[in-house]
Amino acid sequence: MEESIAVQDKDMCSKRGKRGTMTNGKRKKDKSKKTNSWKHSNRSRRLIANARERSRIHTMSEAFESLRKAVPSYSQDQKLSKLAILRLATSYISALADLTESDTSAKSLKHFAECVEQCTRALQAEGRAKRKGFATIGGVAATA
Repeated sequence: MEESIAVQDKDMCSKRGKRGTMTNGKRKKDKSKKTNSWKHSNRSRRLIANARERSRIHTMSEAFESLRKAVPSYSQDQKLSKLAILRLATSYISALADLTESDTSAKSLKHFAECVEQCTRALQAEGRAKRKGFATIGGVAATA
């Protein structure tokens, strides 16, 4: 009987592979293979997500650059922050909307002049903030 147990043990030993061990005739899966597979799929997902984010950022940057070129500024080389571009664009659109109205009353022209003045102030504030190393947030200067 001892001899048959020894033969069975030898058979079990010979069935062991590089990837796992035999226990009761069932093979255990190698944990490192699972870990590598998980790392590979996770890395693949991260690479895809990173590429998607890069594409999104490039698209946003191109849109802001187009908007920057469309709004008035002192020079085309003037680099405006995204917040300044949005502020200028809203003031500029408001001024253009007032200009397109057929009403040429003094009140309407005064409102148009206020919109233009708001654009000018936003440009000047951005220029001062850049020179001083400050960023304006909601009309209040804050350190960058």
